[in-house]
Amino acid sequence: MRCYIGTGVVSVVSEEVLVMSAFDFKKSLYFRGAMWRVFSSLSFACVNVLLKKLGQEVYVLEIVCLQFLFGFLFMLPIARTVPIHLFKNKACVAIGLCASISLAAWGYSMKNIPVVNVVSFGFLGSIFTAMGGIFIFKERVNWLRASSIVLGIIGGAIVAHGQCLENIDFSVEQKAAYILLPLISVSFFSALSLGSKYLVQKMPPSHTTAFIMMSICVFSSLSLPFWSVPTMTQVGWLVFLGIFTACAYEGANRALHVADVTFLMPLGSIRVVASALLGFLLFSEVPSVLVGIGSFVILTAVFLLSASVKYGKREKVII
Repeated sequence: MRCYIGTGVVSVVSEEVLVMSAFDFKKSLYFRGAMWRVFSSLSFACVNVLLKKLGQEVYVLEIVCLQFLFGFLFMLPIARTVPIHLFKNKACVAIGLCASISLAAWGYSMKNIPVVNVVSFGFLGSIFTAMGGIFIFKERVNWLRASSIVLGIIGGAIVAHGQCLENIDFSVEQKAAYILLPLISVSFFSALSLGSKYLVQKMPPSHTTAFIMMSICVFSSLSLPFWSVPTMTQVGWLVFLGIFTACAYEGANRALHVADVTFLMPLGSIRVVASALLGFLLFSEVPSVLVGIGSFVILTAVFLLSASVKYGKREKVII
């Protein structure tokens, strides 16, 4: 017989029940996490194209501040609290600062580079995030999950290869700057992802989302002297941007709440395909045939990911 402690309830179950039910429970959590991650990836794709559109008209840091302000207001009825007390925690402040730097660099990149190119840099961040999940959170990675991570990165690289930076009419200095900005963004976004994993272990995912959005509003508001008054049309687009941003971060945090970082990482590749398709439909950024090949590789990665849950080593679950 074994004793397990849940939310204030102590239950005693037999070894046979544990063996029969543990994997099914674990699998259901992974499935839930996967669905939230897919939802988050699709929302991030919508965020990318809206950033591309608004970046041509509105100051980037103004966009960042207002999108997270509207996103925070959208999240308030869900979070039901304003986690101001977290600003007293240095680790939480560092997480918010990482989010602000990441979003500012991402916005400047999205303004000047085709959507699919900017998003492709995210696969470098995926490597950083996966390593953090393994070494910081001690997540177990079997060969199926490792293969899925590698294929997800390769698939994203293939999708982006068809529209490489050499095809963009920039000077050498501009190319260097626009390569550096996405690298800065994904590095700090990886820190944000790992920080979010830390926070969702201590509080509800909606509180984590609300805090991240509130902290980004605070840091990005420092650029207020450079703002211009947006038109009503731009405000409307900013409201939609805020809603999609809230959905993207809430989906990501809910996924991190129930599943491992390394399990969720390959599913983030979906945003590259979605961003490429939306870039084609809205901005006539024609994707190459490699998008189809890369998409197939990504789907293979997702299949291996599901297999890693079914055939991976069963772990005990405390409920």
